[in-house]
Amino acid sequence: MQNLLYGFVIAVVVGIVLALILGETKVLFEALSPLINFIRSIPQTALVPLIIGAFGIGGAPKIMAIAFACVWPILLNAIDGVRGIEPTVRDAAQVYRIPKALYFRRILLPAALPQIVAGIRVALPIAIVMMVVSELFAAENGIGFYILNSSSRFKIPETWGGALLVGLLGYILSTLFIVLERRILRWYFLSAAK
Repeated sequence: MQNLLYGFVIAVVVGIVLALILGETKVLFEALSPLINFIRSIPQTALVPLIIGAFGIGGAPKIMAIAFACVWPILLNAIDGVRGIEPTVRDAAQVYRIPKALYFRRILLPAALPQIVAGIRVALPIAIVMMVVSELFAAENGIGFYILNSSSRFKIPETWGGALLVGLLGYILSTLFIVLERRILRWYFLSAAK
């Protein structure tokens, strides 16, 4: 669970920061868009053994694998949110000479927040899957290790129990995230209801 948390937080931070930069810099976005589309098309689960092989056994490679897999939905949704801001809002910020830091914090981030949160919601189950997959390789504990160990010993009930536990974990985390999302985006849901 610790690897899941660290990898997910890294993906959220990196995804949002890169999206704010790429979404605001059209030339940079157009230059990096083909590379982003290429890299995100690589199956993340296929990279887990390569990452563990390159960086060794331990928590860091698993965190990297989770972060790599989760950053793409966050990044792409956040870029869409940033690029979807009305041009008049940008123009008004320039006319009033709002400092960049204030512009990012008070205008850009809140306007893109619904898309950012949607990307984070999509990334959450990916993080859970990547946690399990990373624990299938070179782990001595964790739910992925438990499932692999049970299935290799033909302990079918334990294997199913582990799989159901992963499903329950996903359900609980998704439900908690929906509650958090409604609090963070309360203003958005209230304005959408009108």
